[in-house]
Amino acid sequence: VSPSWTAIGQLAAIVAIRIAITVSLTRETRDVAAAAASGSS
Repeated sequence: VSPSWTAIGQLAAIVAIRIAITVSLTRETRDVAAAAASGSS
């Protein structure tokens, strides 16, 4: 089975989007946790 370049490109785009979402959510979670720890809401 050999995937087409289009399929490889779509997979790469999905991976990039998932990484961006993960990084964004991790940063947001860290910010919220820091705000909660400092007592501000």
